[in-house]
Amino acid sequence: MLARAVSAAVILGSFQVVAQPQLPPQNDLTIAEQSFLRVTNTSITGTNLTYQLLHPPSGATITANGIIAWSPLENQGPTNVTFTTIVIDDALQFDTNSFIVHGHAYMVIGYDAVKKQYELANPWGYDTDSTHPAIVWETWANIRHDFDYWTSVML
Repeated sequence: MLARAVSAAVILGSFQVVAQPQLPPQNDLTIAEQSFLRVTNTSITGTNLTYQLLHPPSGATITANGIIAWSPLENQGPTNVTFTTIVIDDALQFDTNSFIVHGHAYMVIGYDAVKKQYELANPWGYDTDSTHPAIVWETWANIRHDFDYWTSVML
Protein backbone atom coordinates (compact mmCIF):
# COMPACT_ATOMS: atom_id res chain seq x y z
CA MET A 1 0.00 0.00 0.00
CA LEU A 2 2.84 2.38 0.84
CA ALA A 3 4.45 1.71 -2.56
CA ARG A 4 1.22 2.74 -4.33
CA ALA A 5 1.00 5.98 -2.32
CA VAL A 6 4.63 6.87 -3.10
CA SER A 7 4.10 5.99 -6.76
CA ALA A 8 0.95 8.15 -6.92
CA ALA A 9 2.82 11.05 -5.27
CA VAL A 10 5.64 10.81 -7.81
CA ILE A 11 3.20 10.78 -10.72
CA LEU A 12 1.20 13.69 -9.33
CA GLY A 13 4.40 15.63 -8.72
CA SER A 14 5.32 15.42 -12.41
CA PHE A 15 2.33 17.49 -13.61
CA GLN A 16 3.06 21.11 -14.37
CA VAL A 17 0.32 23.67 -13.96
CA VAL A 18 0.48 26.23 -16.76
CA ALA A 19 -1.39 29.51 -16.46
CA GLN A 20 -4.21 29.87 -18.94
CA PRO A 21 -3.83 32.70 -21.48
CA GLN A 22 -5.52 35.90 -20.36
CA LEU A 23 -6.18 38.79 -22.73
CA PRO A 24 -6.44 42.30 -21.27
CA PRO A 25 -9.73 44.21 -21.36
CA GLN A 26 -9.95 46.58 -24.34
CA ASN A 27 -11.89 49.82 -24.68
CA ASP A 28 -14.01 50.61 -27.72
CA LEU A 29 -12.33 53.01 -30.15
CA THR A 30 -13.34 55.56 -32.77
CA ILE A 31 -11.29 56.06 -35.92
CA ALA A 32 -11.71 57.76 -39.27
CA GLU A 33 -11.69 56.00 -42.60
CA GLN A 34 -8.23 55.62 -44.14
CA SER A 35 -6.54 56.12 -40.75
CA PHE A 36 -4.42 53.52 -38.96
CA LEU A 37 -5.50 51.37 -36.02
CA ARG A 38 -2.90 49.64 -33.85
CA VAL A 39 -3.96 47.82 -30.67
CA THR A 40 -1.72 45.78 -28.40
CA ASN A 41 -3.80 42.78 -27.37
CA THR A 42 -1.13 40.54 -25.85
CA SER A 43 -1.98 37.87 -23.28
CA ILE A 44 -0.88 38.67 -19.74
CA THR A 45 -0.17 34.99 -18.99
CA GLY A 46 0.48 31.75 -20.84
CA THR A 47 3.24 30.28 -23.00
CA ASN A 48 3.52 29.14 -26.62
CA LEU A 49 0.60 31.33 -27.65
CA THR A 50 -1.17 31.61 -30.99
CA TYR A 51 -3.39 34.62 -31.79
CA GLN A 52 -6.23 34.83 -34.26
CA LEU A 53 -8.90 37.40 -35.17
CA LEU A 54 -12.38 35.93 -35.53
CA HIS A 55 -14.24 37.34 -38.57
CA PRO A 56 -11.98 40.38 -39.00
CA PRO A 57 -12.76 43.16 -41.45
CA SER A 58 -10.89 43.13 -44.75
CA GLY A 59 -7.26 44.15 -44.29
CA ALA A 60 -7.09 43.58 -40.51
CA THR A 61 -4.17 41.55 -39.18
CA ILE A 62 -2.84 40.26 -35.87
CA THR A 63 0.81 39.41 -35.27
CA ALA A 64 2.30 36.44 -33.42
CA ASN A 65 2.60 38.82 -30.43
CA GLY A 66 -1.06 39.92 -30.42
CA ILE A 67 -0.67 43.30 -32.15
CA ILE A 68 -3.77 44.19 -34.19
CA ALA A 69 -3.38 46.49 -37.21
CA TRP A 70 -6.02 47.82 -39.60
CA SER A 71 -6.47 50.74 -41.99
CA PRO A 72 -10.14 50.98 -42.95
CA LEU A 73 -10.70 51.90 -46.57
CA GLU A 74 -13.10 54.58 -47.76
CA ASN A 75 -15.77 51.97 -48.52
CA GLN A 76 -15.49 50.44 -45.01
CA GLY A 77 -17.11 53.40 -43.27
CA PRO A 78 -19.02 54.68 -41.63
CA THR A 79 -19.58 51.50 -39.72
CA ASN A 80 -18.99 49.77 -36.41
CA VAL A 81 -16.70 46.74 -36.49
CA THR A 82 -16.30 44.22 -33.68
CA PHE A 83 -12.79 42.85 -33.25
CA THR A 84 -12.72 39.51 -31.42
CA THR A 85 -9.36 37.97 -30.58
CA ILE A 86 -8.76 34.40 -29.49
CA VAL A 87 -5.46 33.34 -27.97
CA ILE A 88 -4.68 29.66 -27.43
CA ASP A 89 -1.70 27.88 -25.91
CA ASP A 90 -0.22 24.48 -26.74
CA ALA A 91 -2.30 22.88 -23.94
CA LEU A 92 -5.44 24.10 -25.80
CA GLN A 93 -6.31 26.58 -23.06
CA PHE A 94 -7.70 29.79 -24.51
CA ASP A 95 -9.18 33.21 -23.87
CA THR A 96 -11.09 35.71 -25.99
CA ASN A 97 -11.91 39.39 -25.81
CA SER A 98 -13.75 41.87 -28.02
CA PHE A 99 -13.94 45.57 -28.63
CA ILE A 100 -15.80 47.75 -31.11
CA VAL A 101 -14.18 50.18 -33.52
CA HIS A 102 -16.56 52.97 -34.44
CA GLY A 103 -15.89 54.40 -37.88
CA HIS A 104 -16.86 58.01 -37.36
CA ALA A 105 -15.05 61.30 -37.59
CA TYR A 106 -15.97 64.93 -37.30
CA MET A 107 -14.60 67.98 -39.07
CA VAL A 108 -14.51 71.55 -37.77
CA ILE A 109 -17.02 73.76 -39.58
CA GLY A 110 -17.38 76.70 -37.22
CA TYR A 111 -16.40 78.46 -34.00
CA ASP A 112 -18.44 80.42 -31.45
CA ALA A 113 -16.08 82.96 -29.86
CA VAL A 114 -18.56 83.84 -27.11
CA LYS A 115 -19.06 80.24 -25.96
CA LYS A 116 -15.50 79.28 -26.97
CA GLN A 117 -16.84 76.17 -28.66
CA TYR A 118 -16.11 74.56 -32.01
CA GLU A 119 -18.87 73.37 -34.31
CA LEU A 120 -18.11 69.88 -35.58
CA ALA A 121 -19.91 68.02 -38.36
CA ASN A 122 -20.11 64.32 -39.03
CA PRO A 123 -19.29 64.13 -42.75
CA TRP A 124 -21.67 61.19 -43.15
CA GLY A 125 -24.62 63.05 -41.66
CA TYR A 126 -26.88 61.83 -38.89
CA ASP A 127 -26.88 58.11 -38.16
CA THR A 128 -30.11 57.08 -36.41
CA ASP A 129 -28.52 53.83 -35.19
CA SER A 130 -25.69 55.53 -33.31
CA THR A 131 -24.92 58.19 -30.78
CA HIS A 132 -23.08 60.32 -33.36
CA PRO A 133 -25.26 63.29 -34.33
CA ALA A 134 -24.58 65.28 -37.49
CA ILE A 135 -23.52 68.45 -35.61
CA VAL A 136 -21.92 68.81 -32.17
CA TRP A 137 -20.45 71.73 -30.22
CA GLU A 138 -17.29 71.03 -28.20
CA THR A 139 -14.76 73.05 -26.23
CA TRP A 140 -11.11 72.85 -27.21
CA ALA A 141 -10.40 71.04 -23.92
CA ASN A 142 -12.83 68.24 -24.86
CA ILE A 143 -11.48 67.99 -28.40
CA ARG A 144 -7.89 67.94 -27.13
CA HIS A 145 -8.71 65.27 -24.53
CA ASP A 146 -10.33 63.04 -27.16
CA PHE A 147 -7.48 63.63 -29.61
CA ASP A 148 -4.80 62.90 -26.98
CA TYR A 149 -6.59 59.66 -26.05
CA TRP A 150 -7.00 58.67 -29.70
CA THR A 151 -3.37 59.29 -30.59
CA SER A 152 -2.11 57.49 -27.46
CA VAL A 153 -4.10 54.41 -28.46
CA MET A 154 -3.13 54.59 -32.12
CA LEU A 155 0.63 55.13 -31.75
